Amino acid sequence: MVSDMLFFTGFSPGFVNELKKPGCTRQHLWHRYEQEHLDHYGYSQFCQLFSDWLGSKKASGKLNHIAGDKLYIDYAGKKLQIVDKHTGEVRDVEVFVGILPASSYTFVEASYDQARESFVKSVGNCLRFSGGVPQAIVPDNLKSAVTKSSKYEPVINKTFRDMGHYYGCAINPTRSYSPQDKALVEGAVKLVCQRICYDMSNMVFFSLEELN
Repeated sequence: MVSDMLFFTGFSPGFVNELKKPGCTRQHLWHRYEQEHLDHYGYSQFCQLFSDWLGSKKASGKLNHIAGDKLYIDYAGKKLQIVDKHTGEVRDVEVFVGILPASSYTFVEASYDQARESFVKSVGNCLRFSGGVPQAIVPDNLKSAVTKSSKYEPVINKTFRDMGHYYGCAINPTRSYSPQDKALVEGAVKLVCQRICYDMSNMVFFSLEELN
């Protein structure tokens, strides 16, 4: 198998580029390979070796987070509820999540909505809970944080930008269409939904303070 992989090293880069062209399939590549080599592999073995070679070339890395460097923040997709004690009306509330990546220290808070005022209050509570201010706060492209999203230069809303100036830290939203930027906080959100929201969904709370 090692010699087979070495054999493919000389041909795969060209095959990969060719495969990106519209209409090209592995079947087409195999036919071309078959015509160029008398002692050739069958189609299924060719595909297997090609897949193995592609897998060996995939790069992956581990992000090393520095303590106090960043705070990642987001909202959980799962909502919690509070009940009006007098009318019985049920109201959905948001779940804010903040995580320090180096330690995975996580802050969770329910708020009435994702409006700018609620968002800034939750960020402030998160910083007080953490006992310090990071070098940068990294939100997703939330409407309460970002006026105009962009992969390169998003526009931060004035209230949140002023908050960054007050605390002396940068506001650095995740890049649009770059899921790896927010993988850590999304993992924290998933754990919050599994370990907190699910268990609390069968409980009754009559105020936001009681829920928190």
